Amino acid sequence: MKIAFGILFLVPLFCNSQILLNQEGEAFTETPFFNVDVIRSNHIKSIEGNYSTKKPGEVIKESTDWFRYRFDEQGRLLESQDIRTVNRKKDTTVHQYSYNSLNQLTEHRKTENGGYTTSKYVYDSLNRLQTELTYREVIHGQSKQVLQSNLVNTEFFQYVMRPNEREQVRYNSYRLPYMDEVSFFNKDGYLIEKKTNYRMSSIEHSTKFSYDEHGLLASKAHFNDQDVIAEQEWKYRYDTFGNLIEVHYFRYGQLQKDLQIVFDTKTQLLGSTIQRDVETNFLLILRFTKITYYK
Repeated sequence: MKIAFGILFLVPLFCNSQILLNQEGEAFTETPFFNVDVIRSNHIKSIEGNYSTKKPGEVIKESTDWFRYRFDEQGRLLESQDIRTVNRKKDTTVHQYSYNSLNQLTEHRKTENGGYTTSKYVYDSLNRLQTELTYREVIHGQSKQVLQSNLVNTEFFQYVMRPNEREQVRYNSYRLPYMDEVSFFNKDGYLIEKKTNYRMSSIEHSTKFSYDEHGLLASKAHFNDQDVIAEQEWKYRYDTFGNLIEVHYFRYGQLQKDLQIVFDTKTQLLGSTIQRDVETNFLLILRFTKITYYK
């Protein structure tokens, strides 16, 4: 799983809820991870910051690269826009999101290869994912209007519920089952493990979850087949208010990257995020300079 290091904004202390959702490790991924209640109650319209970098032995260098999150008036994430300089050219990564009346994600669009890859989601009467449709959209270079939308894949889902277990069976476009994912929960309802099995190849994966004394996710570890050491692992640390302040990313037990979230000591609003590459000690800093609000 790819970590997308993004933006976190902390509301003032009078709000009892954390703005960042991370109970299954969704923070800083492509899945919307903001608490809609917190965004809505604070009338936040957008959060924007600028990048700077630091190499070992050098001073911090400012850049014209920037990042922005945009929300609707209900507090739901509508779009993230990431502008980076790659080979002296500006590269833009855009994620766009749509929802139904139950606040379930119904569409996710991502810029890729000169167009959009769009996933659309349909839910059953129990609000479970039933169908996922993937489209490839061709866009006009300047206007960004969609010129053509082609359906490239359809997958279906069915469920089996057992005490403290939920099994999701994934079907391909021929409506044949090819993957089983079983989620295991403890007696208090905490997700403790997910096991994935590909039927035709017998390949198995597992993801294990652990929690701290406050019930917050402490680690998420992904294992291949019979691996003893996790292929990928994320470890999380929180402040006294339950806000995520550190993410450490490991591969086969070796620390690869870490992310620190720094807050303004006076307002407890986000000041910056700092991503460090362990091997090179290169720092990518995102300072938040602009927050807009709905009136």
